[in-house]
Amino acid sequence: MASAVRRCYVEAHKGTAAPPATRPGPRTSSLHFWGSTGSIKGGGIMVRQLTSPAFCRQSQSNQRDNKDSLNGPQQSVNMGDRNPIMNKIVEWGNANGEKIEQAYSFNGGWEGWVQVELAIAFKRAFEGPGSTVTVTREDLVYQGNNQRSDILFTTRRGAERFTNMLELKCETSRAGGAAAFAAAVQADCAKVNNGLINNQFTPCKAWVIAFSVTRNLTNLTVGVDQNNQPRHLRAYPDTIRAGGRTITLYYGWRDFA
Repeated sequence: MASAVRRCYVEAHKGTAAPPATRPGPRTSSLHFWGSTGSIKGGGIMVRQLTSPAFCRQSQSNQRDNKDSLNGPQQSVNMGDRNPIMNKIVEWGNANGEKIEQAYSFNGGWEGWVQVELAIAFKRAFEGPGSTVTVTREDLVYQGNNQRSDILFTTRRGAERFTNMLELKCETSRAGGAAAFAAAVQADCAKVNNGLINNQFTPCKAWVIAFSVTRNLTNLTVGVDQNNQPRHLRAYPDTIRAGGRTITLYYGWRDFA
């Protein structure tokens, strides 16, 4: 991508309240962004250094309350803020809580099902006028080895593109339980921290996202912060209800230029 400041296209509609991100329902989009660097103002929102065109949609309520949630890792970012990718995961999870409750005890886990469901949900959510979204699974994205991503989705508008790569882990009551789950999340963090992304997929934001029922995963790190220190996984403020269980999403990322 060109290093010069690129134009951001903003369409903001004031005076309309969007439904909460955790409530299933029709897609509502009141703000559209395209760009990676520079600053824009629109609808009372300041957005600095956008790093992902896939962060193109955010509800009007989140615009007011979480103006920095679209940003990449930098000083102005509050990592506790919400963002569209995590919002979509929470929305999907709460819409499928009954299924998740049943899947939690399946032999072999339920991560593969989540991958397919989220791949479909992301394409529906982030594709819009003037942009296309390609979503794939199990791609060979890392240089020099056969490691694969869980989900890869690339947003394109004209000649520009941005890729989000997701590594997912879902805690289960089987296959070693909580201890095995925590070790698997740690392995995903190491995979992202130590890997290099093939050039055809850059620029890319590589996410580690863990669906946790019993484990606190904030001791794990992925990527670095604005001070070049390891960034700890954070618990997303919105949770998923799956029957009698509460699922917390722990997440972090590394940026590949």
